[in-house]
Amino acid sequence: MAPLTLGHELVGTVTEVVGDGVKLRPGTRVAIEGNLFCGECEWCKAGRHNICPFSGQLGQRTDGGLAQFVAAPEYCCIPYADELPVEQAALAEPLSVAVRAVRRGGIGLGSRVGVVGGGTIGLLTAQVARIAGADTVLLVEPHPGRRALASSFGAAVAVTPDEAEAAAGPATGGHGLDVVLDCAGARAATPLAIRLTRRGGRTVLVAIYPGDLTFDPLDFLGSEKELVASMSHSYTSDYPDAVRLLETGRVDVRPLITDRVALPDVVKAGFEALVAEPQNHLKVVVDPRQPDA
Repeated sequence: MAPLTLGHELVGTVTEVVGDGVKLRPGTRVAIEGNLFCGECEWCKAGRHNICPFSGQLGQRTDGGLAQFVAAPEYCCIPYADELPVEQAALAEPLSVAVRAVRRGGIGLGSRVGVVGGGTIGLLTAQVARIAGADTVLLVEPHPGRRALASSFGAAVAVTPDEAEAAAGPATGGHGLDVVLDCAGARAATPLAIRLTRRGGRTVLVAIYPGDLTFDPLDFLGSEKELVASMSHSYTSDYPDAVRLLETGRVDVRPLITDRVALPDVVKAGFEALVAEPQNHLKVVVDPRQPDA
């Protein structure tokens, strides 16, 4: 409950450990997976901690990473290689969301994939889909700079929403898109993602937004499509795999970091800048180690 410190995408260095049996040692650099869960419900016992009905996050249920120090459970802390720059490690959390989305989509060798939305999650999802073996990735995004970035990440085609339906066939040699992932967080995006999905294909809902979802159920039923949700990530698989992708350089997050600010400047140079110019920013890295301006 408020007031609390925000920040659920974070990394840090262990300074102190509390409790018996803790294996982490001070000085260890860790990427911090911020999901909290009860550990007792049927979903937790089945290993699906991300859909625990009592779940929360660091920075939402308890104090988070916009501070010089944060208390985190050991399971949240994934050590990473010293060679990985800290600001790149800070993107492990959004990358883990992309890793889970690709898994939920069943994307594999030869898949034809569409990604609706070219923000951080969409651009990461496009990269992870290619790593998973996707033959073609079509990215849908209104902003030209983000379309260009998607192309540099391996998207075969990057188009505007108005161009998407006409482009899907030619981009896949007439096959159509087997899996389409909605990463946009906009009301019109999910119906578009469903329309882009080929008959018998799968649409993955990754982004969130308030309100109802409207689509043509007759077309959906007649084409026997699937609509699945991908919620956050798993700390036992998706998050560690995201850290390994960063360590090995298989996913490039450097172009996604659009600014770096000191902790005292986070409101003006961080939040307010994102609100004022959302198309000019993807990820703003906040560094509490920087000296005050």
